[in-house]
Amino acid sequence: MDAESAQSVLLLESLASCNEQFISLAQWLSSVGHGDVSHSFNCRGYQSGTMLEVYVEVQLKGGVAICWWLDISWRHRHWLIDASVLVNDDDGQRVLKQFSDRTPRTLQDFIVELKEATTDLVEYARSMDLEPATILGPM
Repeated sequence: MDAESAQSVLLLESLASCNEQFISLAQWLSSVGHGDVSHSFNCRGYQSGTMLEVYVEVQLKGGVAICWWLDISWRHRHWLIDASVLVNDDDGQRVLKQFSDRTPRTLQDFIVELKEATTDLVEYARSMDLEPATILGPM
């Protein structure tokens, strides 16, 4: 196998591992009885560049939805890995938690940073109290 192919395989394996963690999160949310759960892993081309978007969203009681979101792009000679937790309700969408952006510059750094970002997001999801009153806070 040539060097470029070997690096491509490493990239694909890291993306597959990320997706598997999101699939596992979606399955866990379904198994513990939290409403409708959806999962997506999409690669899209935008004017600003190509972006990989990965998420798990769960519809909770009272019209509240929580979304664990990860997007990956290439910007200005480095990767950008952005992870956040979003809340959707009758008032619209807001950021519940924004993780620090990760900007690895090499493929090896990207693989490490993607794994860490994915793990941080999934662990945060599993630690959350998913009662709408807790998420939305006092009204």
